[in-house]
Amino acid sequence: MTNSKDSTQGVIHTNTYAHLWHAAKSVLAVGQAVPAGSTWQFLSSILLTSFAFEAYLNHIGNVIYGKGEWGHLHGRKSPIEKLEVIYGKLDIQVHTKQGLEAFQTLIKLYNFRNNIAHVNTAYRKEESSSNIDPPSFVQFLVGDVPEEQWEALTSDDKFAKKVLRDMESVVKLIHKTSGDSSPSMSMPSANN
Repeated sequence: MTNSKDSTQGVIHTNTYAHLWHAAKSVLAVGQAVPAGSTWQFLSSILLTSFAFEAYLNHIGNVIYGKGEWGHLHGRKSPIEKLEVIYGKLDIQVHTKQGLEAFQTLIKLYNFRNNIAHVNTAYRKEESSSNIDPPSFVQFLVGDVPEEQWEALTSDDKFAKKVLRDMESVVKLIHKTSGDSSPSMSMPSANN
């Protein structure tokens, strides 16, 4: 029997960005291990990375500015605009090739995410012939339609690995510069 005087109460600290980051790495690993259907794993990894990075920007924005001020001033900005505000506040200037490349990857990542969110259904004309076997249901849905921009980036793991690697370098720079002491800020390497 537990005595109520012996119980303790505390605050559970959950960094959502860390969970999203782990999920992005996990689905990427599955896509690399199981080639059949890997496009969907790569797509998921890329989208989860974009969510993780934006969640991290909101986390670190609250650390730097304070919860009320960050949300009020910058809550509606795009992830790129949020990053620029954070870089400005921390006086981070990107002059290295790696830093500039990571920033370009960020732009490509959020263009990708926005393209996915706002994409229109693609149509194509097809001539039919009675002597051609009908396509499978999956081919019917995603078969030989004109390739969308996002499809080209999910056909292999290259872009998914790049966004994880580049976002990790940006997060490490911000984290080090900000002095944030979050215990869960241990994003493992994207190469693992």
